[in-house]
Amino acid sequence: MIVILLALLAPVSTINSPHSKVQTGYGKPNYNPNKMICVSKNVTGSRLQEVRECHTAQQWEDQAEQEKVGLARQQMNGDHPQGPGNRDTPW
Repeated sequence: MIVILLALLAPVSTINSPHSKVQTGYGKPNYNPNKMICVSKNVTGSRLQEVRECHTAQQWEDQAEQEKVGLARQQMNGDHPQGPGNRDTPW
């Protein structure tokens, strides 16, 4: 019984999360910044549809750096938008 339960749950743990890292090979001796890397990502709200996103290794590295800087900026300044009238809720 437990073996069957574990066998059913095993595929669930292999689903790609939106926070999964793309392996670009940065820092390795044969790193090629122009190598094209494609990743399939699940569409929110759909269990069947996927979107294929392709960028060069350098573009993936730049995107990861921008996300890291943006997250650090939000943590330092708080998670509120800048400017008057920009709110999360309509009321």
